[in-house]
Amino acid sequence: MRTQAWVVLVGALVVGAAVASCGGGGGGASGGATGGGSTGGTGGGTSGGGPGTYDGTLASTSASLEDGSKYVAVTFTASADGTATVTAGSSAFDPVVSIEKTAADGTAVVLAEDDDSGGGTTAKATFAVTAGSHYQAVVTGVAPASAGAFTVTYTKETLAR
Repeated sequence: MRTQAWVVLVGALVVGAAVASCGGGGGGASGGATGGGSTGGTGGGTSGGGPGTYDGTLASTSASLEDGSKYVAVTFTASADGTATVTAGSSAFDPVVSIEKTAADGTAVVLAEDDDSGGGTTAKATFAVTAGSHYQAVVTGVAPASAGAFTVTYTKETLAR
């Protein structure tokens, strides 16, 4: 279980509100906001609950976990109660995605984690979300020296009422 606090926020997706931002940049509905930040990634969101995407880079300058592995954390906010799916894919490395939420005491609580269930080397995690809650998709690689471009995709299905 990961106990390290999130050190860097390089991207954000607010799905359903048609807002996405990455690093120092901002974006809007179906836009591709170009961000600064340590990854130099881009992100875009679409209205109507998803999907939202974030393109980033895992690099030697990315934040480090306790074991020295590099990671990038992408934050998103659920617009409604339901089930969300996050995928992380890369042609440069085998990504692992961990979905986390901050507990009241400030520690990271892992809600879901995956390596390859999205097909090939694509990581895919499905989990319950609560409207207005913030979640982080933490992307790292299977190998400690993993590096390269990746894409995180967030989709959400709203619960029937």
